[in-house]
Amino acid sequence: MICKNCSAEISEKELLCPYCGTENFDVAKSEQEEYLAHFKKKQDEVKNIPEKMMKNGPKKILKVVGTLIGVAVVVLVVVAGFSRIMAGDSLAKQQKQIEQLEAYYQAGDYEQMCEYYEKLEVYGGSFEKYARICRLYSNMDWRIEALKSNREFAAQIDMSATDVEVDFDRCFSVLHEISEMEELEFPYGEETAALYIKKEYVDALKEYAYLTDEEIESGILMYGEEGSDYMELAEISIQRMEENVQ
Repeated sequence: MICKNCSAEISEKELLCPYCGTENFDVAKSEQEEYLAHFKKKQDEVKNIPEKMMKNGPKKILKVVGTLIGVAVVVLVVVAGFSRIMAGDSLAKQQKQIEQLEAYYQAGDYEQMCEYYEKLEVYGGSFEKYARICRLYSNMDWRIEALKSNREFAAQIDMSATDVEVDFDRCFSVLHEISEMEELEFPYGEETAALYIKKEYVDALKEYAYLTDEEIESGILMYGEEGSDYMELAEISIQRMEENVQ
């Protein structure tokens, strides 16, 4: 099911949303109905006590009934209070986590931010901004290193266009996603980090793969199209790498 407050996907059996602490009304209602049914059953048992016993000890019976009703009310109050306490604790914990993530974000320390985010094991909702950045930032270093290695290997061996194409596909998948975010005007406030990551990829494609701005833009637009591939760009890149080595 979807949390009505933060839109995160949660289990239908959760009493509280693990991301924002909002109470699941259906589960809370079901639990309270179970408590009420339990004490209603106890009340019915009291009513079925033989008439003789009722005559001999009406005061005692009334006292038992009153106690049961009182206990039922107390239990419902405690359950409601406990739910509010849990929700408050969950929200306070979430707030601290977001503050720490935002501190890393503002400092431009995306690597530390992503390491911290992965340890939290939280998804969507209030964490969507950081989830998006970590998805884009993930593996960026080794993908750029792969482009650099291709240029170095071009001086030693005959490069395979297929290998270069695979590296291009990985890079353009990230650039394409950032392009989609730009069209939506970065709805989660992820603009600074997304544009930084975009620049890193674009600079690497220009420096190591010798692609032009126009070719990079065409590669971004090409990503995801049916039947599209980067073989032509890969072959152009290899030719330029070999020319620059000579």
